[in-house]
Amino acid sequence: MASQIQLDRIELFVSVIQKGSFTKAAIEHDISKSMVSQHISKLEENLGIKLLNRTTRQLKLTQAGEIYYQSCLKVIAEAQSVLILMQHLQEEPAGMLRITAQQEFGTDVIIPLLCRFRRQYPDIKLDILLTEEKLDLLEHNIDVAIRIGQLEDSTMIAKTIGEAKHLLCASPDYLENNPAPQHPTELTDHPWLHHSIFPEPRQFTLTNQAGIQFPCSLTSDIKVNTAQGVLSFIRQGMGIGLSLNHFVSDDIKQGSIVKLLPDYQFKAIPIYAIFPSKKHMPKKVRLFLDYLSESLKASD
Repeated sequence: MASQIQLDRIELFVSVIQKGSFTKAAIEHDISKSMVSQHISKLEENLGIKLLNRTTRQLKLTQAGEIYYQSCLKVIAEAQSVLILMQHLQEEPAGMLRITAQQEFGTDVIIPLLCRFRRQYPDIKLDILLTEEKLDLLEHNIDVAIRIGQLEDSTMIAKTIGEAKHLLCASPDYLENNPAPQHPTELTDHPWLHHSIFPEPRQFTLTNQAGIQFPCSLTSDIKVNTAQGVLSFIRQGMGIGLSLNHFVSDDIKQGSIVKLLPDYQFKAIPIYAIFPSKKHMPKKVRLFLDYLSESLKASD
C-alpha cells in the first residue's frame, strides 16, 4: 500500500512538472490544489531533499529535482511497459502451461489432446507432470490438474470437463472360442482380468435400459496393477476385463476389441479440471479448459 502511494506521488510530481503548475496537475488528477501541494511536500520529506523551488509565478526544479524527475520518467515508462505486457498475456495465449494428470489417463488421453492444442497455439509451452500423487497446485505452481472420480475437499475450483465410462471388453480371438455373455450373471463363466488397484472380488453394478440393476462380484486368477496391463491381457485373448472408453474407443472402431453387454451400463465417472481460481485466469488456461472440455465430451 505504501509503495502504491509513493508511485501515485511520483506520477503527480511528473504531472506538476509537465503541466507547469499545481493547479493544472490538480485538474488532471481530479484533486484539490492544496492536496497536490501536500503530496509534493510529503514526497520531498520522504526523500529528505528539496525537489522544487516555488514562487507565485513559476516552478523550477532543483538540481536534485531534475535528476529525480528524469528517474521518475523511467519508472513510469517501465510501469506502463509492465502493464502492457500483462494485458498482452491476457489477450494472447502464450507462456508456460503446467498440467498434472494421472499417469495412464495422461499418457493415453491428455497428451494426444495436448499435441493438437500445441499445434493450434504454438506460443504456449507445456510442462506435464504425470503422477498418481495428488499434487498441491500452489506448491508446485500447477495451472490445471486433471482428475477422474470422486474429489477430496479442497479450496481449489473444480470444473467437470467430461466423463469416463467403464466398458466390458474381450478380444475377437477370445470370443471365437468362448460365447459372449448375454447377461451379467454369465460373467462368472469367463476368466476375469483383474485390475489390482481395486479390491477383490471386483464388485460393480450394471444397469439395463429399463433401469434394473445387476450387482456383479468377480474373482480372478490374473491380476495386474495398471489399466494398460489389463488391456494387454484382453488383447491377448486371456479373458474379459474392464477398460475406460477413452482407452479402447479406437480398438472398438477397428474391431480389435469387442464391447460386451452393450445393453448394460456402468455409472459414469466424472472427469474434472482443478485450478486455483477463476479470477484473473490467464487466456492460455481458459483456452485449454475450453478445448479439453470440448474434446473430451466429443469422445464420450
